[in-house]
Amino acid sequence: MIAEELGNVTGLRPKSILIAEDDPGISRMMKLVLEEEGFLVTVARDGAEALALVGSMNPDVLLLDLRLPVLNGEEVASSIQRLPVGARPKVLLTSASARLKEISEQIGADGYVQKPFELDDLIAATQQALAK
Repeated sequence: MIAEELGNVTGLRPKSILIAEDDPGISRMMKLVLEEEGFLVTVARDGAEALALVGSMNPDVLLLDLRLPVLNGEEVASSIQRLPVGARPKVLLTSASARLKEISEQIGADGYVQKPFELDDLIAATQQALAK
C-alpha cells in the first residue's frame, strides 16, 4: 500500500517484466527472483502469448527464450522490431545455444542470459537492459 502511494506521488512505477518461457520450473524460479527484486512479473508459455502480452501490457523488459512453441523467440523478436519504438520492450534472449551471443546481435536484442544461468546474472542482465 505504501509503495503504491509512493509510486502515485512520485510518478514512479515498478518496472514490468514479461518472461516468455515454456519450462514451468524455469519460469517459476525466474518470476520469484525478479519479484523479490521489486519487479512486476508476468509469464507467457509460448511465443504467440508473449507477443499478445507485449501488445496489451507494454512490459519494460521481455526475457525471451529462443525455443518456444507456436512462435519461436526469433519470430517474436522480429515482430517486436516492427513495433513503434515506444511500444518495444527491451529484449533479453535466454537459451543454452552456443550461438546465443551471435543470434542476440543478429536480431537486435538488448542482451542475453546464457542457460544455465546464476540468479545474480539474471538480475544483473535485467537491470542492465533497463539502464540502456
